[in-house]
Amino acid sequence: MRRCATALVICVAAAGVPAASSAAASGLPPSPCRYDPVQVELPDVARSHSLSPADFAGNWHITSGPPFAGPQLDEAAAAGLQAYSLTIGERLGTAPVWSLDQSLYRFGDAVSAETGYQFLLGQLPCSTSFLHGSTTDTTSPDGATERTVFQATTLPSGLPVGLTENLAREIVVRSGSMVGVFRVETAGSTAEVRAAGAALDAFETASVDRLAGITPPPGAVDFPVDASRRAPATSAVLTAHDLGRGWRRLGSGTFFSGGVDDGAQGGTAKCQPVDFAVVAGRTASYVTAGQDPRKVEASWENISRLQPGQGARYMARVRALVRTSCSRYRFIAGESVPGVRDDALVLGPAYGVKGGRGIILVRRGDEVAALGLAGPVDKRATIAFREHAAQRMAARL
Repeated sequence: MRRCATALVICVAAAGVPAASSAAASGLPPSPCRYDPVQVELPDVARSHSLSPADFAGNWHITSGPPFAGPQLDEAAAAGLQAYSLTIGERLGTAPVWSLDQSLYRFGDAVSAETGYQFLLGQLPCSTSFLHGSTTDTTSPDGATERTVFQATTLPSGLPVGLTENLAREIVVRSGSMVGVFRVETAGSTAEVRAAGAALDAFETASVDRLAGITPPPGAVDFPVDASRRAPATSAVLTAHDLGRGWRRLGSGTFFSGGVDDGAQGGTAKCQPVDFAVVAGRTASYVTAGQDPRKVEASWENISRLQPGQGARYMARVRALVRTSCSRYRFIAGESVPGVRDDALVLGPAYGVKGGRGIILVRRGDEVAALGLAGPVDKRATIAFREHAAQRMAARL
């Protein structure tokens, strides 16, 4: 199976059947998920029709999407299309993380816009792997504006361990000759997901207004913040002095999504990877003397706070994978580090793993610190250096 579209509207096509013509040749029934996306270069839709950071409360970063992502229409549906743009965004610095995708289409007239709108509606069943969802349709009395709203949540399977729900709302809107597809998504606890109802409704209203050229009130879309998910302190990350003479720390930041990698190689049922959800984390990057950070890879440290009780489970799983040769890593200094509690591992790349790097893991409670060394540094780092780094990581946790 392959994905044949942008991150916004995903068309999942059967392997070897990328388009309607291929489907017909193979005898498969027609499907809105199988089509040839039109290949055309168009000017951007005016930014005034898309949501901006000012429309949201909090710190949002919104930018243009990938340059290779074109209109998700076939040739017939794209008739009359005059402009297209894709923008993506994310809320920064607070939990839970919300992501935004918005795809805008400007047609020459309302008739061709209606054709495009109906085609995009046909993509809704193709656009997600969600297991539960609901769809509502609304049309204004004069018929000038119509919208379809799809909202869905996932079950826990497929999410990092510790997360309970993934929530998305996708809105397909036509306003005159304009068509827009707006989508927000988050992953978090059941309480975080359920608290977002009013903000999702405000997002829907702001999306419809923007497409029609109406500016929403500043900060109209206010997704709740979970203040209990605080990132580890800045003092918890290694300083340049901790790593030794000649090191320089480039910066530090926070993150509130994703999962920590257990190092599984995959390939067999018993070696499948399992990610452990991050409640909150902090990251930093480093270079050694003489390295130009613009030209070379940096070393990094991530400190991830996991769900209660998951820290010990994570380290136990990493060990089990290494012992059973299911890991990308191998033990190079035993299964502990002198002077470190609660837990630490110094791991090198497993034999036969091309381009593999080592990693240093230190746990205190449910906080796990991981130090990854840049390629040239990893190759020359001694076990003594790695163990010293582990001891400094433990001291700062």
